Amino acid sequence: MTSVSIWVLLAVLVLGGIAAWATRLLALKGRLSTDLRLLFAAFAAPSDYFVPLQKSTLALSRKGSQATMTLRHKYAGKHVVEISVSKRTPVGVVPYQAKFDLSLECFVGGRTRLSRRIHGVGDPWWTHSANGFTLTTYTVPDDLPLEGEVKLVATVHDGDAEFEQLYGATTLLVRKESEK
Repeated sequence: MTSVSIWVLLAVLVLGGIAAWATRLLALKGRLSTDLRLLFAAFAAPSDYFVPLQKSTLALSRKGSQATMTLRHKYAGKHVVEISVSKRTPVGVVPYQAKFDLSLECFVGGRTRLSRRIHGVGDPWWTHSANGFTLTTYTVPDDLPLEGEVKLVATVHDGDAEFEQLYGATTLLVRKESEK
């Protein structure tokens, strides 16, 4: 190989890398095909891909408790609204028994864009450092916009007086969900 062909090869590799990086960003924002987005999410997800967008305390035991968050979605696809509890429970044990009633409302430009009423506990989840359960899921940009400001308001209409005694303090969080 001559030195000119090495430089040409190097230039092609650098330009290819830049093109792949730009394609990755466009795909994760939902501007390219869903298949490409899922491929990049599986093999080249950014470090903040699954980091919660926001967290806030929400007392599920107290009627009238409310949490308000401002969300800015960076990535397209499935997102999840969850409750994390402070008392760890064993993996695989369905630990949560609760009788609360809450609403989740998402506002874009002052208008309701998504509204859900939740009665009791959803699917449980565990990680190496936390556990909790799912309240609801939604899709960006189908249900809520990408990159625009979204105001989420969670309101407890009927609390479960024993929930926090059993499971500890609760945190409401919103994050990008894995799309298998």
